[in-house]
Amino acid sequence: MVKKSQDIGNLLLEKQDFSRCAFPNDWDKLLGSLGDRGKVDFPIEACLFISRSPKNHTVSKEKQ
Repeated sequence: MVKKSQDIGNLLLEKQDFSRCAFPNDWDKLLGSLGDRGKVDFPIEACLFISRSPKNHTVSKEKQ
């Protein structure tokens, strides 16, 4: 369950809040380029925002 953070506008997310996402198994564990391992500590703090930027992406067929 998403909780409000002490910081205004931020949310605290737990691992189960990502259950609807199609992440691979053990997505919360990290493996660095040197073989060192890490793990995401929950809850994580997230800031949600919406931008009013113009649409500037297009899809086009290009011959290769």
